[in-house]
Amino acid sequence: MKFGTGQSVRRTEDIRFVTGHGQYTDDLHFPNETQVVFARSPHAHAKIKSIDASAAKAAPGVIAVLTIADLEAAGARPMVTKTPVKARDGSFPKGVAKNFLAKDQVTFVGEAVAMVIAETLAQARDAAEMIEIDYETLDAVGTLEAAPKGAQIWSEVPNNECLDWADGKEDETAAGLMGIDVGAYKMLAFVLGAAIAGLAGALNAHLTFFIGPGEYGFDRAVDILTMAILGGISNLTGPVIGAVILTLLPELLRAFKDFRGVVNGFILVLIVLFLPKGIW
Repeated sequence: MKFGTGQSVRRTEDIRFVTGHGQYTDDLHFPNETQVVFARSPHAHAKIKSIDASAAKAAPGVIAVLTIADLEAAGARPMVTKTPVKARDGSFPKGVAKNFLAKDQVTFVGEAVAMVIAETLAQARDAAEMIEIDYETLDAVGTLEAAPKGAQIWSEVPNNECLDWADGKEDETAAGLMGIDVGAYKMLAFVLGAAIAGLAGALNAHLTFFIGPGEYGFDRAVDILTMAILGGISNLTGPVIGAVILTLLPELLRAFKDFRGVVNGFILVLIVLFLPKGIW
């Protein structure tokens, strides 16, 4: 299909790349330009005990060697994380101010600790290797699964959790990714629910010897909906528990029998706000 979503697009830029005519920012040169190389951490998590850059500063062609102390003396401030998204519980992300260069500790392999500015790239690389950094290695966390119970990386972020966030219907999305036909199962649940409702109506008519349109009006529909949402719809036990609670509740609140619809609505609102998955 022409212009279809996901269709591969013919590349037109490869000829100049394979023939040596590509242009990159490294091909640009200006008068009095300098080169920068960063001294980076070999550890995933460690305290920085000391930095000795005296040898690097004295190396040929070196213009400056900067650490976080030099940047702060020049007025540099940390970058603050600002994310408008809220977590599941409504709280904002637990951000950590990030410095341009590591301060006091490193939190990942390759984190920049010092910056060397020199006349040539080779001189900057040689000088960066002369910087002596004394580390005290700490336990690290290598996977998302290990993060909550692993080593504490940032003191400001308990359990190493910045944000617990989700969008959309998580269960349906996960099921779809596993190859489950969510739509077909919804239709099956609808059909089975209609069949069970019909059977329940027949049994109720057999019990009361009477059936009429008014028996299953709006109020009864709200009652049934409240039972399901109160108990939870993730399993069969939830709606049963909800039905038991809402059956016993009128007996406990007999004085408010004229306001049963209001009480059920109030319960429904509370459950949706504070227990969206029900009590079971």
